[in-house]
Amino acid sequence: MVSCHRSNTQRYDLKYRRKIQFRRTISKTFDREFKAKQNARQRKCRQRKKEAQRETTIALASPATKRDSRKAEGIKRRRANIRKLKNENEKLLDKIQQLQNENLKMKRLLSQQHLEKINTVDTTSIMSTAKLFTNNVSPPAKKRATKRLLNKKKNRPRGSISKLRKRLGVNLSKNYNPPSNTPSTLLEDIEEFLYQDDVTKQAPDKNKPLHGKQIRYMLNHLSTIRETFNSSGDDLNKQQKSDLS
Repeated sequence: MVSCHRSNTQRYDLKYRRKIQFRRTISKTFDREFKAKQNARQRKCRQRKKEAQRETTIALASPATKRDSRKAEGIKRRRANIRKLKNENEKLLDKIQQLQNENLKMKRLLSQQHLEKINTVDTTSIMSTAKLFTNNVSPPAKKRATKRLLNKKKNRPRGSISKLRKRLGVNLSKNYNPPSNTPSTLLEDIEEFLYQDDVTKQAPDKNKPLHGKQIRYMLNHLSTIRETFNSSGDDLNKQQKSDLS
């Protein structure tokens, strides 16, 4: 049955081909139309084959392309995050620089205020009321007071002598002669000698006095300065003797 059907189809195909060949030989228009149809059919077949090949290549290469696209997206995302972090870092650095500048300004202002306070505050040492009183009392009065305290020394409780020495500077353990308020000539000579420019040099910072006086630096060692002072004193004594004679 199957073989009979095949033979019938083959016969039909042969008859159909012969008919077409005959018609193509008879009419040129039919031949032209037949060629156009055949070309269109072949073109469609070629397109189908190409599309099938394309689909197979896409199906084969789809995992790789997905992987590549994921990689590209990851790289883009990382670059965007790095760019964002860099921008934030630059902003933070600018903020730190601004805060450091403000801190420096505040430090300068505080140092200026501190210097002004130092200049305005009296540089004299703070004394207790008892010491101020004893310093403003005349030397004879101090002598009389110490003599009275020495007379009553035995009747005083234990530890009072050391307290008097600490608070008032009066030593009752030996005969006390209070110092005079008038400065001695030796001190005046020493001060005049030390204020000479070849002995001492004034400090560059004039806004930082010590005990109300300008700071001066010695140009030589203390022993050499002492020798020069003694030699200058000897010269003065010789000159005075020569003037008297």
